[in-house]
Amino acid sequence: MVRYRMLHDAFLDYERAGIAIDLAAAINITAVAADKGHNLPYVCQANANGTNVVSVAYSPSELLMAAAWERNSGAAWRPAACSSYLLFNMSRWF
Repeated sequence: MVRYRMLHDAFLDYERAGIAIDLAAAINITAVAADKGHNLPYVCQANANGTNVVSVAYSPSELLMAAAWERNSGAAWRPAACSSYLLFNMSRWF
């Protein structure tokens, strides 16, 4: 529930500021709201307690998708939102 509230608030903040949400902003919003295993949404700490295995943001106007996956396993596991995002051009399919 807390993470969904964070998404809601982020969208409202962008709207109030009159800022269009581009792919970089969408990645940021998605990554911040992801479960990273602690109560510090803006920080990726070394812990294996989160549940975020895939993190994806999509820009329909640009037909671009960015995706990140979890990495490692066991005590070295890290959530997707703390990994690098890969950019995919989806225009081939849409």
